[in-house]
Amino acid sequence: MEAPTQLYPLVLDPALVRSFEANGRTYHVESHCALSVTRDRFLERFTLWAAFSRSGDSFRKELRKAYDSLNAGRMADAVVHIDNLLRGSIEAETKNHPVLYICTLFINSSDEDRAEFSMELAEEKIRDWSRIGREFFFTLATSFLQSIGDDLNKATRTFSALPLVDLSLKS
Repeated sequence: MEAPTQLYPLVLDPALVRSFEANGRTYHVESHCALSVTRDRFLERFTLWAAFSRSGDSFRKELRKAYDSLNAGRMADAVVHIDNLLRGSIEAETKNHPVLYICTLFINSSDEDRAEFSMELAEEKIRDWSRIGREFFFTLATSFLQSIGDDLNKATRTFSALPLVDLSLKS
């Protein structure tokens, strides 16, 4: 007799779960760890994708910024806004939500090299997680991004409080 198929996603509590099994692998939630430079580059890409690909309102706002920049003669600003829109629209063609990709940066299998990352690795993880409820990942990604934002704000305040050294060659 076959084992019954699980009809509903597995519900995990992000406040309690620090590791879980998925598709025969043990994954660890390591949202407290620093990301490697390679993973940080992907974080920027996934964050842009999340911001511009899913919400019509954010898409319209970014398009308005590009339009206003063009009208004001600020070509460089317009190019940045248009680039953001293009990146978001290209990434939106994949089937998985960008929040899941953000989670692939800090939810790692036991034997995973934390310094390396690839889209293939991300896709493999997301396939492994297919039976887990998405709310788990949405909550973890939101907390992770908020934590990173808080850290960046602290660093900015620290650096802005440092006195500047006069590096001019005046005598």
